[in-house]
Amino acid sequence: MVDGKKVITGTSVAVHSITKDGKYGVAKAVSIIKIGNKKNDTEVTLKKGKTAQITAIEIKKDKKIKHHRNLCYESSNTKVVTVTSDGVIKAMRKGNCKIWVYAQNGVYKVITVTVK
Repeated sequence: MVDGKKVITGTSVAVHSITKDGKYGVAKAVSIIKIGNKKNDTEVTLKKGKTAQITAIEIKKDKKIKHHRNLCYESSNTKVVTVTSDGVIKAMRKGNCKIWVYAQNGVYKVITVTVK
């Protein structure tokens, strides 16, 4: 509230929070295994209308990670690229954007996507 009026200073598509390890373990990092048929890469170029599957995993820090939540995917510009909850990228129109792949505890890896 500012001068008695409701003011929104920012919004977010998703909320990501950092958690302590406790009995469930904690991810040290997110590893991108492949995007489409490109292995160990964090950059991909697609033609408009084409799709590619992201294959990623959590790298454990110390304890065994009990499965608490799947990795989450978020596009920085859904007009250029969309990404499903299963990690399927779809090129919508020419441009560049980033896709973040988040683990339960907030660690992430960034993928750069170029649509031609």
